[in-house]
Amino acid sequence: MNLALFFISLQYLLDKAEWVSRQIVRIVSRCVRVTGGANVKTLQTNNIREIITSTSPIIALSMVGRLPLLWELFDKVYVPKTVIHELTSSAHESDYGRKEILEVIKEEKVIAYSVKDELLVHRMYGKLHNGELETIIGGKELDVDFVLIDEKAARNMAKTFFLTPIGSLGILRLAKT
Repeated sequence: MNLALFFISLQYLLDKAEWVSRQIVRIVSRCVRVTGGANVKTLQTNNIREIITSTSPIIALSMVGRLPLLWELFDKVYVPKTVIHELTSSAHESDYGRKEILEVIKEEKVIAYSVKDELLVHRMYGKLHNGELETIIGGKELDVDFVLIDEKAARNMAKTFFLTPIGSLGILRLAKT
């Protein structure tokens, strides 16, 4: 991670110190020891409330016909407006996720979200794509339980913001349990 990005992240976290405290308490209170082992189970379906997603997981889940899992597993599903734009700006009507995202927004199963701190998105652009950045920053602003991101660099960035990333495979695994 480059030093400038680290300081931008650090400054953002210091500005949001109260949020960080609440997030730590929430994560710790959600962790439950699994009997018979030293593993800690952090994904409990009865505690899951909110998630915000980037573009790739929507496409991946749409390709396997499992996009509805998002609103079946979570109380609120947020999609940043940049992600919606990425999905719908294609010239091909048959692109995965395009039709589905427009339908579920209309049906109010998914909430379109406009990131408030656009300056931070602009400052961090280049390390990640706008959709991933808006997912991470939107996750901080909304204080969501999970950020749905498949790209490794974006997942690592989410962790630096004290967010809990989950990928498309994690959603499928969660639905299976």
